[in-house]
Amino acid sequence: MRIKFKKILVRVGIVFLVIIAVGLVTRTIFNYTTGKKLERTLEKMKDAGEKLAIKEFEPDCRDEDNAALSWKGVEEILQIDREQRELLSKTLKEIFYNEPLTNSTRRKIEIMAEKNQRALLLMQDWAVMRCEDGFTLNWYGPGIVRVPIRSGGIQSEEAGTML
Repeated sequence: MRIKFKKILVRVGIVFLVIIAVGLVTRTIFNYTTGKKLERTLEKMKDAGEKLAIKEFEPDCRDEDNAALSWKGVEEILQIDREQRELLSKTLKEIFYNEPLTNSTRRKIEIMAEKNQRALLLMQDWAVMRCEDGFTLNWYGPGIVRVPIRSGGIQSEEAGTML
């Protein structure tokens, strides 16, 4: 009885090994064929002139036009403590939900703005920056941009969505 049990275990083990080997070979073949398809697709996209690398999407701006440099200056002079952050969060929620601000909230925001006036002016400078190929909007968040465009003396409006 014991010998039969060992034979059954050996056969089950061999079957599992064969199943694993077949799965690995199938996976290898699938990876190879998919990789080749991907390479062909990328070559077609390159030939069509489509941008493929993140670096290709960056605007060609000089270092002086890079908002990150200005933001470092803002970080150094911006003075907002925890209580003021909570106030800003609450105020933004009220604004987005179209709720009126109380006089005390307005006064606290005014005091905070006066205290951080220099930082706010720096932020205003880098919010929209001019580059060689146009303007760069330094904003990471949802929104819609409407820009008047002149073409052939006719003014039209083009909208783009920021993600």
